[in-house]
Amino acid sequence: MAAFIAACDGHIAGDLRVDDYSRMLYSTDASLYQLMPHAVLIPRTVEDVIAAISLAAEYGLPVTPRAAGTSLAGQAVNEALVIDFSRHLDGVIEINPEERWARVQPGVVLDKLNATLRSHGLQFGPDPASSDRSTVGGAVANNATGSHSLLYGMTADHVRAMEVVLSDGSAAAFSSTLDGTGGSGIRIAEQVEALLDGLDNRKVIRENTPRYWRRCGGYNLDRLAAERPAGLAQLVCGSEGTLAVMTEITVDLVPRPPHTGLGLMHFDRLETALLAVPAILETNPSAVELLDTLSLSLCRDVPEYARLLASVVDGRPDCLLVVEYQGESEAAVRDGIERLAALLNRRGIGATALTRATEPAAVAAVWRVRKVGLGLLMSMKGDMKPVPFIEDAAVPVEHLYDYVHQIEAYCAGLGTPISYYAHAGAVCLHIRPLINRRSAAEMARMPDIARFAAGLVRGYGGALSSEHGDGRSRSWLNEMFYGPDLTDLFRQVKHIFDPDNRMNPGIIVDPAPMMDSMRALPYSVEAPCMDFDDYNQPSLQLRIAYSELHKHIPINKTDVLQQGYPDPLSAGQGDQPVVPIPLQAANDIDGFVRAVEMCNGCGVCRKDSGTMCPSFMVTREEEHSTRGRANALRAAMAGVLPADELTSPRMAEVMDLCIACKGCKSECPSGVDMARLKTEFLARYYEAHGVPLRARFFAHSATLNRWGSGLMAAPVNALLRSRLGRWAGGRMGLAPERVLPPMVRVPFETWWRRRGGGLSRTEGARRGVLLIDPFTNYNHPEVGMAAVEFLEAIGVSVVAAPSIDDGRPAISKGLVNMARKTAERTVRALLPAAEAGLPLVGLEPSSLLTLRDEYFHLLPGDTRVEVIADKAITFEEYVAGLADESDLTPHFTTQSRHVLLHGHCHQKALVGTGPAHRILSLPVNYTVEEVDSGCCGMAGAFGYEAEHYAISMRMGERRLLPAVRGAAPETIIVTAGMSCRHQIAHGSGRAVLHPAQALQLALRRETDTRDGE
Repeated sequence: MAAFIAACDGHIAGDLRVDDYSRMLYSTDASLYQLMPHAVLIPRTVEDVIAAISLAAEYGLPVTPRAAGTSLAGQAVNEALVIDFSRHLDGVIEINPEERWARVQPGVVLDKLNATLRSHGLQFGPDPASSDRSTVGGAVANNATGSHSLLYGMTADHVRAMEVVLSDGSAAAFSSTLDGTGGSGIRIAEQVEALLDGLDNRKVIRENTPRYWRRCGGYNLDRLAAERPAGLAQLVCGSEGTLAVMTEITVDLVPRPPHTGLGLMHFDRLETALLAVPAILETNPSAVELLDTLSLSLCRDVPEYARLLASVVDGRPDCLLVVEYQGESEAAVRDGIERLAALLNRRGIGATALTRATEPAAVAAVWRVRKVGLGLLMSMKGDMKPVPFIEDAAVPVEHLYDYVHQIEAYCAGLGTPISYYAHAGAVCLHIRPLINRRSAAEMARMPDIARFAAGLVRGYGGALSSEHGDGRSRSWLNEMFYGPDLTDLFRQVKHIFDPDNRMNPGIIVDPAPMMDSMRALPYSVEAPCMDFDDYNQPSLQLRIAYSELHKHIPINKTDVLQQGYPDPLSAGQGDQPVVPIPLQAANDIDGFVRAVEMCNGCGVCRKDSGTMCPSFMVTREEEHSTRGRANALRAAMAGVLPADELTSPRMAEVMDLCIACKGCKSECPSGVDMARLKTEFLARYYEAHGVPLRARFFAHSATLNRWGSGLMAAPVNALLRSRLGRWAGGRMGLAPERVLPPMVRVPFETWWRRRGGGLSRTEGARRGVLLIDPFTNYNHPEVGMAAVEFLEAIGVSVVAAPSIDDGRPAISKGLVNMARKTAERTVRALLPAAEAGLPLVGLEPSSLLTLRDEYFHLLPGDTRVEVIADKAITFEEYVAGLADESDLTPHFTTQSRHVLLHGHCHQKALVGTGPAHRILSLPVNYTVEEVDSGCCGMAGAFGYEAEHYAISMRMGERRLLPAVRGAAPETIIVTAGMSCRHQIAHGSGRAVLHPAQALQLALRRETDTRDGE
């Protein structure tokens, strides 16, 4: 290996990584398997790929190409040189809209390609559920398809040509003919043609290849032996990196459908839904997808997807069939759905309801829920997980019910439950047995279940692999499924392309047993890991809670019901040692293990839209994805990395760019909460290495701001802007480009007291408590003042405006003991109002939502937290609720304005921006546009830190700041987060308003009335 590394020096411009962390990060994918690669290459150019494979051939090193690592069968992991194409070789090289083709690099993400094609009215046909992060190269390697395979077939049907690097390092070009060019390409073409012409070989191919059209297993020899033969490009499709490494792909394109609509058929039994599929196909849908009862239930547990589901589903059905129709007009789509409705009435197929989704937003919501079906299933709490190993089979539609029924019966006999999702119309019903991977007995059932399922599929003339590939999960069954003669032809094809067996060895032919190289599991209190029983696991004494059971502890009310609001701003002195939480709610250590294991590797965190994961969006580094961080923690707990790595500086680097945006808690279908895990990590890390001054500085920001406001505001502001202040900030690690928020002469609490405190200016029946966070209080009281004026103008009596310190900065910096003390004070302060039934209305999303999220983990089992969380509500939610109760539009001006909205990360993750859209649209002539901006980049203290300044600006420049700078001067820029407003102002020079200020600005004034007269 050392000789190979030395030989690469000077020949490769890309990044060759051989450290333990890089190898560990690429040792897993979305499958059950884990194999440590010898090295990882991040190539910058095609020349890097050619040089690396040539040198690998010289030194006998296996090679495995990889992109997003979303493979479910284990074909993206190997003991090899792993080449990651997703970082740099991800471009769209050429588009020919007239001839409908595009030339791309293998690392381009499918959704990015389709976004580029949108202006031409074109798209790439196959649409796997992972299209927001999976790549064209991965789709070709797996011969992927997706929800619309009824229309578009397999990826191989859309590949026109490709450029590849062969096992000897030579470059070649393949097309839709049996010709090959360059290097060994000509020899390979000749030998493949000779193989096809061999005695009885075409008969073997014809008689042993499944006749069902939706197949991707083995090698595509049937396409070459067809009456109208395909070419070597189609043979490479579905070869899973075992024949050649692609460097450029030319794909055919299809027209984008002008209009689509959905009919959602509700069923109270899965059996009834499956029996309905053949009749539904008679109505010529473009897709028929299944969501089963488990998927629907789990969907309701993830905030982002629960909101989407509620908008389109009637009640709580056992399962749904999502039936799509496409057309040149809206009328054509409606006609398709009406055909479905008529079928429902005429044939009595047993659906309990049919709801329609025809608006683009509703259609998109349903497809988002469907696309995260796999991740939702994997979000099941506990050790029982839906395990992928028989999920990729497809059978002819007339056998669908019988196949599922027999699998159910067989698994029931073993005591193994199963779950379902996916492509009912194409009869690829992803069946996943629920297996406890910590149980040796349950794991031992897997090969038997796989053999039984494969035998059924073969008997029904179906495909063992229909879109996910063979990989390690199914390659071991190929000889049984295809027979020895066809399997031997597969081996000959492999040898023609790869005589030394170095291209992703062990996949498709000559595989290892199914149960080899399973992913290492962390130690579990309830069920110690089978593979690491003797591993000296690290101490897992916890600092915050992870059990979601929240066992209720009786509380002596006389201890907590104190009248008035004690000063919540006095800071706890010191944060060492951290006091471990009492394990009040079940087994929290096991809960921590499970919190890490919630990451199943599906890689949704690698997408480029929404909120998750901001650091990955700008670095494109696996290490800076939620998956990468979870894998690092898991590796340290499972013995893949040394136990002391849990508190090592290298692990701190992995966790460093997690900005605690909470996007993963909502957008990750498994609900991985990396922000909580980072808080736990920082608490442990600081115990080992000490708390930095800067962390204490930001954690105590509420106290420091209180000291620096009022009479001290002028000198403190002058000091902050002075050379001495900048020098001191630099010594502490603050970015010199930033200016800390200014202190104010009159804090909100002073203004409120002078105003008369709780004396209302309105006699409205509605009453609410306005929570004033420290930043609103001491830095931006104008936001609180605007909120008071607006609420009173619409008839709300603001009965109190307590200033609270929620402890958010201490949480984000890992000072858990300080945060817990602060939370206890805040709970005592707010409990009387909450028990009186008053809404607790917060202006700063991160502050308010801390009461609904982190407090459950800081104070587990405390019933007071539930009382407060139930009443805690963001300003936007509160006003939107008022608007639902009564018409608020008469309160607003009729002036036309355009509003550009940026959602705060915590707001988007835990609430959504729907309420913000609702209230900013209350002025009838206001139009609201939201930027798909992810995180602004400031992320509380993150953007103020010197080493993070550049990346924080890259986050802002990704979409947000260009959108703001491009907005018309009269556009109102709105965001609820204080740090977001500072980032936008810093990066664009534009004034930015809180939603309360925007509504205050929009209030109808006396002049408006006179002008209207």
